[in-house]
Amino acid sequence: MRYHNEFFTSLILEDNDLFNALHIPFDNSHEKLDTFLLTLDKATKESINVKFLRSKIKLTEEKKGLLSLNLLEKFIGEEFCDVNENIKKIMYGFKELDSIRSGCGIAHKKGSKCKKILRK
Repeated sequence: MRYHNEFFTSLILEDNDLFNALHIPFDNSHEKLDTFLLTLDKATKESINVKFLRSKIKLTEEKKGLLSLNLLEKFIGEEFCDVNENIKKIMYGFKELDSIRSGCGIAHKKGSKCKKILRK
């Protein structure tokens, strides 16, 4: 495999323990949902190896401030596929998780946006 384990950085021991205990909450506890989403976020978006991606893609001066998801999307487009629809399909899960995390109380207060996201 060309890039092997370079896309993501390793979790620290405490986060790895959380990840190993990860399960879909089976009740309506907001606390369990928050823990579930935060753990998924740490294992995906927060673990994207930004340094590696920045070293592999061509960035214009205005794009040097791109964050993890946008860097990953640009990298996939440059390295693997140039069809925008395919890139959107690949990035869908990452972006949905980020939307839920930021709209449902982990990153911000819960509210009507959270209800709308969870209904989706």
